[in-house]
Amino acid sequence: GLLIDPEMLNTIRTSRMESMGVGKESKKETGYDDIATCRREVNLARDLYEENEEWPVLNVTHRAVEETAARILRIFNERQMLFGEEGDKYCTPKSSSNTNTNTNTNTN
Repeated sequence: GLLIDPEMLNTIRTSRMESMGVGKESKKETGYDDIATCRREVNLARDLYEENEEWPVLNVTHRAVEETAARILRIFNERQMLFGEEGDKYCTPKSSSNTNTNTNTNTN
C-alpha cells in the first residue's frame, strides 16, 4: 500500500486541477482537492492497511516515482524469493527454513 501526507496529496491535487484548467466552482463540486477529502482518503487507506498486516506499506510523501518503483520491485523480489512463484498468495513461506516472514516495510 502507498501512503502520503494528506497536505501533500492536497497540494498535488490542487496543482493538477489548476493545470487542467478546472474552475473553482467545478473544484468545489468534486471535492477532489479538498483537504478534508484528502485526510479522509488517507485515513481509509491506513485503516485498510492495518487490517491487512501482511501488506507492505510505503510512505511516498517525499519520494520520487523512480525511488518508489525501485522499492516496490525490491519488495516484490524479496517476496518471490520467500514465497516462490505464486508470490504471497497463501502468505506461507515456501520453505520452513525461512523464519522471517514479516515483509511489512511501513515507513510512516
